[in-house]
Formats: sequence, structure tokens, C-alpha cells
Amino acid sequence: MDIHTRIKLLRLLCGMTQEELAFRAEVPRPSLGNYEQGTYVPRDKSLERLAAIFGVEPGYLRYGSPVVTSQTWLPAIPVNARRKRETIEDILRLLPDFIAENRFDCGISRPLGDGGRLFFLGRNNDYTCLLLAVADLAGSALEKIKSIVPVEELLEHAEITVATFSARDIDLQAKHSGHKGWKFDVEGMCRSLEMRRGTGKEVKREPLSFVLNALLQVTREYDLPLEAVSGLVAFSIQKYTEVVPLPTNRISATGLMRDIRTKIESLGGTRRGINNG
Repeated sequence: MDIHTRIKLLRLLCGMTQEELAFRAEVPRPSLGNYEQGTYVPRDKSLERLAAIFGVEPGYLRYGSPVVTSQTWLPAIPVNARRKRETIEDILRLLPDFIAENRFDCGISRPLGDGGRLFFLGRNNDYTCLLLAVADLAGSALEKIKSIVPVEELLEHAEITVATFSARDIDLQAKHSGHKGWKFDVEGMCRSLEMRRGTGKEVKREPLSFVLNALLQVTREYDLPLEAVSGLVAFSIQKYTEVVPLPTNRISATGLMRDIRTKIESLGGTRRGINNG
């Protein structure tokens, strides 16, 4: 793998769109697209922010070392048929090299109540990473992972679903399998799951910073008439008051940026090209 494919696969495994990741990493969305295509390499600061969001070391994104550990992934599969197909194909295409690069050599899989599957990935029966695959991805992911590493398939279905899977379920699975001599990085995977769910303390954003960052990202895409500035300022203040009382996991960067675009266009703003670097 290279830096470009690592960024792309980790984004997909973390369940983020390019727009969501660009917002959190504070880089223009087109720049992130160029990172994934291999047109540009992120600068050090951008690379550090991306690594922090993914829960990996900056050196892993750049060089493939140190290996990834203590992670839980929740890929989000789009509803749109074309995007769904492309997302699944990209994950399955990049997953073998990712598993090999990170020296995973064993796996555990169990079906979930909604047709999804959990996959623990580890080294020498020490399991440090968890993939929660929804039904659309579960079957093909199982076949792909089995073609790379030995997978212990637990046949009993869990009543829990991908959506309801919690840190408690990681702990229960570890205790249930302890007699087999398997080890689990329960604390690390639970901490990562909380981050992916949006309940970890580290992901909380100060509301004003959240709104201003969204405003900055979107206004880069437009030429805005001078007379429209006051209207956009008033709209931003309104959005700030809406965001303040919300818990972190109820704040949608994508939704906020969409609303800002709609407002800018209603004020006479026109899209323009963006220089990337």
C-alpha cells in the first residue's frame, strides 16, 4: 500500500465520506480527493490530523509502520446503488494489502442479528482490531478475509446488531472466548468504538469552531457578492445557536455544510474552482 490507498481505505473503514473527513481534518474536500488519487501528498500538519482521526500513527500513513492496533471500524455503505457498489469494491480491493501490511495472521468472525458480522483481527491469537460489517458487506468481507488469514467462525448468531453493538459486547465476546487462549485488547477496541460512535470525549468540538470551520470550507467553493455577506453572517449565527445544545453525535458536518451551500446559492453565490496544495 502507499499513503494514498491507506488514507482511502481507513476513511472507508471509519465510515466517513470525503466531505466528512475533509471537514474534520480541516482540509479542502478537493485536496482530500487528490490525496486519495495520489495527485498530492498531505503536508505534515494535515497528515497528523488525518492520523489522529483514524487512530493510527502518522508514520503508518506515510510508511506503513508502526502497524495499526487498538481499532474498531464501522464502514458505512451508501444507499445509492452505484456508490454502494463502488464502496464495497474499494474496501474489498484494498483490504488484502491492508491485512498483509499490518501482519494480521488470524481472525474470528460471528454473525449478528441483522445479517451483519463482526470480525476480530489479530496477530498470534492476540486480537487488537474489530471490524463491524453491515449485511451488504458481511458476506463478501468474510470470503475475502478467509482467503488471506485463517478465520475461526463462531456459528451462533448474536442478537445484537451492528447499530446496537457496544463496548460491553466486546468485553462479553472476550470473556466468552477466554478459555480458548485468545487475548483481546478490550480497552483499546472499546475506546475506538466510542470514538467511531461519536461518544468519546476527544471528538467533542466547541460549537463556534464547528460552525466557523464548516463556513470556511464551503465559502472556499464560491464567489460571493459583497452585499450577501451580512446575510451569511446572520445565517451562521442562527446555525451556531442551533448547534450549541446538541450532543456531539447529533451534529452532522455534512448536513451543516449542505445548509450553508444552499444559503450561499440563495444569496447569489456562484461555484468556482479551488486551488489545491
